[in-house]
Amino acid sequence: MKCRLTRSTSRVRLLRCALTAAVALAALFPRAGLPAPQQPILPPDQAARPFLDGKRLAEKGLYRDAIPKLEEALRTGHERPQESFGTSRYAVDFYDPHYWLGVALMETGEEARALSHLRSSAAGGTFPNRRETEDRAQRIAELERREAARRLPPPRESTPVPVPPSTPVSAAPTAGPGLPVPTLATTPQAAPSPVPIPGAPEPTLVPSPPPARLAGALAALAAGEFDQAAALARAERRRSPGARELDLVEASALGGRYVLEGRRDPALLTAARASLAAFRQKGGAARAEATLISPTLRALLEPR
Repeated sequence: MKCRLTRSTSRVRLLRCALTAAVALAALFPRAGLPAPQQPILPPDQAARPFLDGKRLAEKGLYRDAIPKLEEALRTGHERPQESFGTSRYAVDFYDPHYWLGVALMETGEEARALSHLRSSAAGGTFPNRRETEDRAQRIAELERREAARRLPPPRESTPVPVPPSTPVSAAPTAGPGLPVPTLATTPQAAPSPVPIPGAPEPTLVPSPPPARLAGALAALAAGEFDQAAALARAERRRSPGARELDLVEASALGGRYVLEGRRDPALLTAARASLAAFRQKGGAARAEATLISPTLRALLEPR
């Protein structure tokens, strides 16, 4: 009688070794249909330290020095605003690198990037009790207003059309004593309309410049001179009381000044709301309102 115990034990060992090798190989490759493991973000301290440095520099007005520090904090992967962040070594009371980077970029003139970072900060969360939340909303409204003002066509001086001098009428000659010579009455002929040429390109339509009563106020508004824009709009309204566009320019100027000065002068907000209401009561166009008033500023100027 043959003993098969040794052969069976060897076969079990072989199967176990093969199974172990298969499991090890499967662990080396991701399974089909499952995403690859995500790379972890860096520890919080590596974001808290450059954020604190950048925030301190921005609070001192050293905006250009603050920008690389805040960008370093964002590269760690920690982007979402948090009220408590970091460890005991680098404890942060309120962490929001997108907001402070937007402030620094706005103050150095990079308004497009500033608006993008401030919007990213707003998308990350809102904290009503933080002053950063209110300041962020005001900065977004101001940057959107500036962006809309840049899209307006620049005011152009209108060229007066010269008027041809009138032809003096001379006395009719006489054919004889007291008898006038018969003449044919001449009437001015209209200029013939141009004949279209086949294959010629269509004429380019040049946008008409804004009316003269708006040119000065719009130029001041585009330059950020809110007081001058409002003063020019009021002066022109005294000469043209029915010009509803002047109310819209004044509302944009007063609202922009209120956004920059915050809540230190509530009378500006009241006057801006009154000007916008007057524009709407006079039948102002919604398209004109959307051109000069950004969505954020419009929400601020809506009657409460």
